[in-house]
Amino acid sequence: MDEFSTYIFKENEVMTNNERVRKERPYYIGILIFLVSVVLYLLDLDYAIHFFVVGYIVLFIGQITMSGRVPSIGHRPLTLKLTKDSIYLGKERLEINKEDVNIRIVGYKGQGINQRTAFYQAHSGNDNLMKIKYGDKVTELKFVLESETHKDNLIRFCKENGFRI
Repeated sequence: MDEFSTYIFKENEVMTNNERVRKERPYYIGILIFLVSVVLYLLDLDYAIHFFVVGYIVLFIGQITMSGRVPSIGHRPLTLKLTKDSIYLGKERLEINKEDVNIRIVGYKGQGINQRTAFYQAHSGNDNLMKIKYGDKVTELKFVLESETHKDNLIRFCKENGFRI
């Protein structure tokens, strides 16, 4: 395998954070109502069971809204091509040493996340990170992995050509 090709991902952190908060809000409201019901139960009030039921329903709805792909909003400004001795950012070529590149794979698009809060969650595929030391500067680039095959191609390319993962 002579090269690996993908896209750089530029995240809009404000919109991503807003979307995460919007998806998590019902879950936390359900926890709050549930805790209020526990206090009302300890105070031996009659309507504690009503708060408990409402809290559980809102908590369940919160788990449903949190399920799915983890939000990641942004755009793909450039292509990223990794070859044996260089990196192409768009059409610009950077000659690099293999020791100066560090790749961290978080997950591919649709890969499941082990967690207990929502019913299921999946990676967006945009949180993978490549650190490149070029001269006296270190650049961090987020890049996209579209599928498990795409991830396997990256791992195979790195093993064949001596890049660190």
